[in-house]
Amino acid sequence: TVKGEFISASDSGLILRGEDGRLGRSITWFKLTQESLKKLEGHPKAGKYVELLIEPPPGQEPPMTPPPITLKEPPKPPRRVSPL
Repeated sequence: TVKGEFISASDSGLILRGEDGRLGRSITWFKLTQESLKKLEGHPKAGKYVELLIEPPPGQEPPMTPPPITLKEPPKPPRRVSPL
C-alpha cells in the first residue's frame, strides 16, 4: 500500500509525495487496483491515463463481434490438351 499526495502523471504512471514529504518513485498504472484507478478517473491530470485501464462492470462489456470472413473460390487450373 502506498499513500501520498498526487504530484504528476504520465503515460507510464504517476508520482506521489510520501507522507514523510519525500517524492516517491514512479508507480506504473498496472500496479494500481481497479479501486485506485476509479478514484483517479475524475482527476484532471490522471483521468486521461486511467480511463482505458478501468474494467467495465460485469455484464456491461461491449459484445465481441467477429470480423466477417469472405471465402474465395480457388482459381481453376488451366486445362491441358493431351496430344492424340
